[in-house]
Parts: sequence; C-alpha cells; structure tokens
Amino acid sequence: MIEEQCNNCRNRNTAYCIIFDGRSCPAYTEEIDDTISSHEIAGDAPPIHYTAEGLKATTKIRGGIRWFLILIVLIGLGGLYSAIRPIATLNISEYGNSWAFALVGIVGGIMTFGIAIYTAIAFFRRSSNAVFIATLCILYVLLYGLMDEVIALIFSDLIPIVIVSGTAGIIGFSIVAIFLFRYLALSKQVRELIPQTYRKVSGKDYILSALAILILLLYSAFSFITHNQGAEEAKASAFSSFGIETKKLVSNELGIKMTVPANWQYEELPSDDGSLEIQLLCDYGAMGIAVSPQLEGKLAFMCSDSDWRSMIAQKFGANTEIYEIKRTERNGWPCLCVDFEFYIEDIPMRGNIYLIDMDAKVLMIESYAHREVFSELNSQVEAVLATLKSI
Repeated sequence: MIEEQCNNCRNRNTAYCIIFDGRSCPAYTEEIDDTISSHEIAGDAPPIHYTAEGLKATTKIRGGIRWFLILIVLIGLGGLYSAIRPIATLNISEYGNSWAFALVGIVGGIMTFGIAIYTAIAFFRRSSNAVFIATLCILYVLLYGLMDEVIALIFSDLIPIVIVSGTAGIIGFSIVAIFLFRYLALSKQVRELIPQTYRKVSGKDYILSALAILILLLYSAFSFITHNQGAEEAKASAFSSFGIETKKLVSNELGIKMTVPANWQYEELPSDDGSLEIQLLCDYGAMGIAVSPQLEGKLAFMCSDSDWRSMIAQKFGANTEIYEIKRTERNGWPCLCVDFEFYIEDIPMRGNIYLIDMDAKVLMIESYAHREVFSELNSQVEAVLATLKSI
C-alpha cells in the first residue's frame, strides 16, 4: 500500500507534501488534485509532467469511464454493421438504389467504427488526445444521426407518425450527446486518466476531424438528393395504384410542369384577356388550369370563408353547397381549396377549386365531374397536383 501510494505521487511528480495516514490510494489522488487546483488558482503551481506510462501505472479504467468506453465501442460496432450490411446483401435499397450514396454511407459507417475504436484505444493507452478524439466521436455520431432525422422530416409530407418519430429521434440523440459531453467535461475519472495539463491535439487529429466533416457533408448531400429523387418517383408512381399510364405535361406559357394520365386530352384555350388556360379532359370529368393575375390572386387568398361562399354561389348558382374551405400547403406553396357541389340543368356535379400561390404567380385550378364519379377524378387530380412544379 505504501509503495503504491509513493509511486502514485512520484509518477504524478507532485511537489506537494501529502501526509499518508492509511487512506486508500484514490483518496490521496483526490487530495493531490484538490491541492494542485488550489495552487493553480493562486498562480503558484509548479509544472507537472505527466507520461502515458506513469498514468497507466497509477490509474485504472473502472466505473463510469468503463461503461462510457463500452457504449462508444457498441456505437462503433453499429456503424460497422451498417457498412457491412449493404455489401453482404448486395442490397442498396435503403440508400435509394444509389451506389454513390451507398458508398458514402459505407465509408461513414466505417468512419464511425474507426473513431470509436480509436477513442477506446486512446483511453487505454492514456494518449494525450483521448478526450479530443472522444469528443469528435460523440459529435460525429450525433450529427450523423441528426442529419438522417432532419432530412426524413423535410421529406415527410407532414405525415404525423414521421414527424413524431423524427422529432423523438432528434431529441433522443441530443439528450444522449449532452449527457456524454457533460461526462467528458466534468468526470473526475476522466481528469484522473487524462489530466487537463497533459492533453494535446496533433495535426493528425485535425486532419481526422476534417475528414469526418467531409464525410458528413457528402452523406447529407447524397441523402438529400436521394430523398428528393425518391419523393419525385413516389409522386410520379402515385398513378400506379390506378393502373394508369402517364405522360409529362409542360406549359412554358403558364410556367408549370406535371405528370398526368396518358389518356387525358390536353387543350390550350386563350382567354378574353389574352391569358392562356389549360383544359384537361377525361372520360368522366375535366380539369382546368389558369394563371390568375398576381394582385387578384393575392387578394383572393385574403378573402374570408364567407366571401368565398358568396363568390362560389354567384358563379355556380344559389343551390351550390360548399362542403369545405381549407387553407393548407401544396408542394410547399400556400394553397386554398374549396370543395363544393353544384347543379347543371338538375345534374348534380361536384367540384374543387385550388388556388396555389407559387410566389411569382398564382395558379387557379378547377376540377369538375358528376357527383357519382367525382371521387375517381379527385384521386387522380390529387396525384397530378403532387407532381406540380414551377419552371
């Protein structure tokens, strides 16, 4: 015991007189730390020279730091598994069938494993950069996970379950990271293993940090591109549930493009004021698209529900019944939708009016069909609007 205590003081090169009175070695270590801290505050602390060999001889990896390192290694193994799985199964569907994205994801997983193992080895060797590498590891894993959740939220189309799970994921990642950061900063065990004055960061560590940042940037860029392409393909394939072939419709005059059923007839109709209207006809209904004058369109958004009820009744007759007036978003643009029923010579008709504010222009879209078949038309109109883009 006495020899261990002497070696402890000797290896720590303490210049202070510590009275040995039968306490355990950790008690003396804590007293040394407190004494050094008090002298550092007073500004009269003599220099202390730590060595990796001395720290390994006088400190042990135990308690909280042991569990911390186990957690880091498990995170690394998770990264390695995510890298190996698409290689072993030759399945890149989770990467949007993009080999470039898959490659970045594989490298990212290997990077996670490498930094995690490097962190554990640095602590076992009592390397002067151990705390820096551990901090880099936590930050890298945190940002890697957060980017996945944030990008998934961006392309969630406001689906509640995705929003809830994504938000929970972001909060969970953040809480765990804050806990680990606080542990590294405040733990006495960490300060005992890697004393503050012993810590150093080399040029190689900064190169490793730059490489990690590069991988994160590439991963986020490919993830965003792949999610965007997947969203577009999902919108375009919305017609697949109807078993309908599609075609691209581009109108440079209206400044829009979209995907429509191949059997829809397309016609351009000039209006009295010189503007252009697109009319799309199918077997059981019609869809008209026109660009409203910007000022008039902007003012239409400001109209109250009662104003809209009056305008619809004035245009389609007093027997018009309005089911719903809702203000929402359509592909990221503000959208006002009016769902109503009206009559043409005692024939019950159902219609929707969409007013979409596309910044530089306001799009007016109307769809009509017989009441009995309107649901079929409306489902296809919704699929068409999901592909709407400004050009």
